[in-house]
Amino acid sequence: MKLKNDKYKNLLTILKDGLAPALGCTEPIAIAYSTASAAQKVEGELEKIKIRVNRNIYKNGLRVGIPGTGKTGLYIAAALGYLIGDPAKELEVIEGVNEKEIKKAEKLLDENKIEIKIVKNIERLFIESTIITEKNKAQAITIDKHLNIVEIKTGEEFAEFEIHKKEKKKTKYDIKKYTLEDIFEFAEQVNLSELAIIEKGIKLSYDIFEKGKEKGVALGDSLQKMIDSGLSKDNMMNRAQLMAATASEARMSGCKKAVMSNSGSGNQGITAFLTILGASEVKDISEERLYRSLVISNLVTMYIKSYLGVLSAMCGAAVAAGTGSSVGLTYMLNGDLEDGFHAARNMLGTLTGMICDGAKDGCAYKVALSSRWAVLSSLLALEGTFIPAKDGILAENFEKMIENLGRVNDGMINTDETIMEIMLENE
Repeated sequence: MKLKNDKYKNLLTILKDGLAPALGCTEPIAIAYSTASAAQKVEGELEKIKIRVNRNIYKNGLRVGIPGTGKTGLYIAAALGYLIGDPAKELEVIEGVNEKEIKKAEKLLDENKIEIKIVKNIERLFIESTIITEKNKAQAITIDKHLNIVEIKTGEEFAEFEIHKKEKKKTKYDIKKYTLEDIFEFAEQVNLSELAIIEKGIKLSYDIFEKGKEKGVALGDSLQKMIDSGLSKDNMMNRAQLMAATASEARMSGCKKAVMSNSGSGNQGITAFLTILGASEVKDISEERLYRSLVISNLVTMYIKSYLGVLSAMCGAAVAAGTGSSVGLTYMLNGDLEDGFHAARNMLGTLTGMICDGAKDGCAYKVALSSRWAVLSSLLALEGTFIPAKDGILAENFEKMIENLGRVNDGMINTDETIMEIMLENE
């Protein structure tokens, strides 16, 4: 069945909008982007940078490495955004940071020039950066998406921003309007010449995997040794796990390589791309089939994230991208729409509920688990083995199952708050 022209264009736009190169974890980078944007409106010596964020921004930035610095966390990201950030580079806002600039940023931290507070009872993504200098003040407000700055103000005093009065911006490109069948049909019909973003994602994914191998990250090295020693076979499951985990660990530890993010998350992009790429290396897959599989992997990830939200209590790399890559892989191995749905059932009947307890090196272990299980879920589905539709939160069709998943995620707000309390206690 040929897709109608508007549906084709909309799904292509959704794919392109949902993928973007990102240098470093997107939550601290979003703060760097915010301070960089506000910094353009001030002059004179810095007195204070005051930042307010919602819980999940703080959670995801607390322990993660900042590229090229050897440092972790939101504070160093905020300082570098102010000092050297270029908003035109978007999620690569602090690209090219050097040692001299890192020392300047550390000096700001030592002088207690940066203050970050959590705003309670806000589930939407929220960043408010206020920069105060000896001459003037500027404030940048980000909501809902990492780079969605809705206001940049200057003045003497700023009224407290009330996010609940700001409605979420609606778009005609809402992926919830479509179905898994639409995604499969689009992947079959999309012109490969229009998939430059997928080609870019493949390159970035391989680049950071190679950098992780070169750097010698712990989990990646151990997984490789298991294969080399014969303890693990070099099959689709283990190759996908090795490549995705190595790339994730490199990124989480502060590697100066960009990745192709999916729905605002680098680890989601890593899982959606490298699970497929790793498995494809063990099979004889044509370039065309590979590209179309990656289209499905990334669009299914975006579809699931539309129900989980940009930031959530559940691990998006596992639950969303793991499931997306499993469905994409099923297509790559010549499975049909029904097989893809069965692979998704195998994923969500097992990994649903895996918590997000902040971005950090340990995310690579979650990526490893979800990537390997994505391959196995697909292979099981292709053998006609899958979890019954009436089990747990599953459903008779894909769209209802993802709606159920979103309801479970909404019910995990108290879990998310408890996770944050524990993380702050550990600090």
